[in-house]
Amino acid sequence: MPTLPVTSASLPTPPNAFDWRLDADGRVVLQKLRDSSAVEVVVPAEIDGRPVVAIADAAFAYTGLLTSITLPESVEKIGANAFFRCVSLTDVALPNALREIGSSAFDLCESLRSLRLPNALETLAPDAFNRCASLTELLVSPGNTRFRSVDGVLFDADGKTLLRCPPGKSGAYVVPSGAERIAPGAFDGCALLTSGELPASIQTFDAQAFRDCPALTQLQVAPENKNFRAVDGVLDSVNGKTLAR
Repeated sequence: MPTLPVTSASLPTPPNAFDWRLDADGRVVLQKLRDSSAVEVVVPAEIDGRPVVAIADAAFAYTGLLTSITLPESVEKIGANAFFRCVSLTDVALPNALREIGSSAFDLCESLRSLRLPNALETLAPDAFNRCASLTELLVSPGNTRFRSVDGVLFDADGKTLLRCPPGKSGAYVVPSGAERIAPGAFDGCALLTSGELPASIQTFDAQAFRDCPALTQLQVAPENKNFRAVDGVLDSVNGKTLAR
């Protein structure tokens, strides 16, 4: 059967626009979008009467003209590299039932500016949004119990671990008071970040937290911090014996 062109986001995209399979429970996993020239896609909630519950690894990868993707409420998982290098993607509607976003799922989605993480999300790969140069905010639905957003930056639910700063964040960034840890790769690829300020509450951060931040010229730390100090914008241990960053 020929693949129907994807021309409008007003109606679900025809099922034969996708390659798909059934999981162990007889539910649909979308394997691949056949039309690489698709612009707007609305994933159907069912195919052959079976619910669509997952987007497989690399299912939409390299769909360079894709600007909009809408997933049905039945989708629970987005696989690794699912939207890799979808460079025109600006509009993503994630369903409330979504529980997992895999590694590099939105890597190199250079036009994506904002994303709201849904209530049910439990697992988010640290590198899910790497190299999203225009992404300036990661928002979290109010009912989510695993994550929170503070000024568009992603934290764990209690606000003690800074998980991911959107790569498009620019200028100076002040880590809010109460944060205790900065996760690996939290600021990875924040090419427009010029300075960072750590509060007294910070206890630890990963050595790769500020990787690939070419405009970052200084790190400051609150004088009351018992673990780190800043000297001429360089971060070291409070006793001056360990260069931290």
